[in-house]
Amino acid sequence: MQKKDLILVALFIGILSLAVAGHYTFAKTGPAPDFLGDPKGFKTYWQERIDALGGEAAYPLLLKTYASTTPYAQHRIAHTFSGLVYEKEGAKAISMCDDSFGYGCFHEFAIRIIGARGISALQELEAACPVGSSAEISCWSGIGNGIQEYVGFGKGSLEKAFDICAALNFDSELAKESCYSGAVIHYGKYAVSIPKLPEGQLVDVCKEVSEKYATLCYRGLPIWLLYSQPDQVDTQFKDMGALCESLLTESHIRACFEGIGKYTAYHPARNYLCTIVSDNPTYQKICEERRQWMNSFIVKS
Repeated sequence: MQKKDLILVALFIGILSLAVAGHYTFAKTGPAPDFLGDPKGFKTYWQERIDALGGEAAYPLLLKTYASTTPYAQHRIAHTFSGLVYEKEGAKAISMCDDSFGYGCFHEFAIRIIGARGISALQELEAACPVGSSAEISCWSGIGNGIQEYVGFGKGSLEKAFDICAALNFDSELAKESCYSGAVIHYGKYAVSIPKLPEGQLVDVCKEVSEKYATLCYRGLPIWLLYSQPDQVDTQFKDMGALCESLLTESHIRACFEGIGKYTAYHPARNYLCTIVSDNPTYQKICEERRQWMNSFIVKS
């Protein structure tokens, strides 16, 4: 090859390199936006990276960027990011999801896929859930989210979602509870105002289902406080206890304290939580027994 040809090749490579480099020059640079403080900026920032890199390559960057964020924010971050990926790449991109950020990626894809395809998608999503670990809660909760998205948010829709959960084949009691609580969470998110939620409306969510589902619904009710006060753990659980004690039926109160016990297990360094949720020793005991039951799953994770 002659010297002139070599120069032309070198120029071509240089121009190509500049073009490629330009492709990854993002309009929104600098530190990644705080999700809770700048949700619009968050979407712009990560949409550019999804467009340039693809969802699968951008996802690890997201996890690294927000690794020190609170679990509450992380879960919402994964939901929002995965929604952007779904809109860009479709259902096939669910393959990028893992158990990071409370299965938020899987949750969002479950919501979108079931919302688009209906209950025919359930078998495929069921197969993706692990068995016998705390991750099972998050995975099945996402399926409950998706079922509620499919049936909608009008009067009677929570009962319809519960009917679908009831017809599924569960590998464990934990999976069963998680499908119902996922429906409750998603129903409340869109049927009432979050996070400024009047106390009476918290109770009304479970009043909308028949008594056969009441226990499962009230076990999921305390999680509302995780949305309204995500970073105030002791206050969260004290308020959960007050909410449970405000219920009118003893069986509902007990189910509600069982729900609290399940969520205390995610705070192993605060093993005193069941002692502050109520002054009633009976309710403290219910909470503690459920916490220990839940711990048996977390240890397997």
